[in-house]
Amino acid sequence: MVTADLDSSNWSSELAAHPGFDVVLLGDVLEHLVHPEQVLRRLRPMLKQDGYAVISLPNVVHWLTRLKLLSGRFDYESTAPWMPLT
Repeated sequence: MVTADLDSSNWSSELAAHPGFDVVLLGDVLEHLVHPEQVLRRLRPMLKQDGYAVISLPNVVHWLTRLKLLSGRFDYESTAPWMPLT
């Protein structure tokens, strides 16, 4: 596991010493970055040929989330309250 500041200009050089990655996990990260598209472009060459990125983004377009945002609330939850657990 590698932890890096993706908003810094040298994060990709910090990872250059590592061999190609099988998987890169970006869990609720991209929406906080200044230039997420640049991070994804710089990340691609660091993946193995059959490697992939797992990206998780919050769903702020759901009506219940928008209603909470209108009232000034944004609560992180382990699962969406409108989605049943199976």
